[in-house]
Amino acid sequence: MVSAREYCREDFEQLRELALGLYDTMHPTEAVLESDAENFDVFLQYLIGIQSKESGRILVAEQEGRLVGFVCLLGPIRSQGLDDIDEAYAFLSDLFVRPDCRRKGIGRLLTEKVERHARSSGAGRIALKVLAQNTVARRFYDHLEYQDRFVVMSKQLRELE
Repeated sequence: MVSAREYCREDFEQLRELALGLYDTMHPTEAVLESDAENFDVFLQYLIGIQSKESGRILVAEQEGRLVGFVCLLGPIRSQGLDDIDEAYAFLSDLFVRPDCRRKGIGRLLTEKVERHARSSGAGRIALKVLAQNTVARRFYDHLEYQDRFVVMSKQLRELE
């Protein structure tokens, strides 16, 4: 049975292992290179710092004493008036489930818990970013009724001749 709860300091080593899995997904290499270790440490401190902020939470999924996933939430965040919705929102910054534990409802469990927390904290909506080419994640969020809100486009610039 899998349960979800808030992260606590005793979870640090297991969260570090999960965060490394997420970091490897975002920066595919065989392992975190020594030159990359500092970047990973900054990333890990960012994740842990989320919970230390009054408006942030890290939820972990646990199965038989082992962490199998986590999600981070920021918010509620007041709208800056830059878009057409003037309500507080929450931001889902990271969601990761161990590859061997995927497709078992753990991501859904974490997402539903984070949505409930966001709602109870006063957020009227929840936002997230996902890479356009991450079709698995996009299908997951589509299935949970998330919709495109902004589209960010980029172009590789060529060297000047």
